[in-house]
Amino acid sequence: MRKISVFALGIIAMVALSGCGSTGSVSIEPTNVQPGMNVAAIISENGDMRFYSLVSLEEGGTSFAVKFINGDEYSIEKSEIKYVVPAKLDLKVGDSVVAPNSYTYGTFMRGKIKEVKSNAYAVTWDNTASGLADEDVAFGRILPGNLVTYKCTVEPCFLK
Repeated sequence: MRKISVFALGIIAMVALSGCGSTGSVSIEPTNVQPGMNVAAIISENGDMRFYSLVSLEEGGTSFAVKFINGDEYSIEKSEIKYVVPAKLDLKVGDSVVAPNSYTYGTFMRGKIKEVKSNAYAVTWDNTASGLADEDVAFGRILPGNLVTYKCTVEPCFLK
């Protein structure tokens, strides 16, 4: 009986840690960021905080070289990286997401999945006042909407 209980607890722990859910697993502790990974980071500049989708390029002590969607490269502190974005989530039409908008240099915005395509999700943005058209966002760039609770200090960072 004791061996079965220990085994059952082990299975429960494995399931809990694996992130088994319909949205896949998302690391909230990006301690093992490697070059080439898609990451989400809060970047503070001149007192403004914005949440960006970036690709990690190279580690340098306490910082990371990263690339924005538009190709610009920048150096950020490791502490600014908040999430490692999974390669693909199991999302369906109507799911709430946080996705980078290419018109705002990859600033994350809230939206909903409009269509699932072969290599991207069509996203309709929640903030209709922004006037931004629906956009296809590649797999590996989207986070589940219920995960992100950061509030940015300026628009366009529609995470409130």
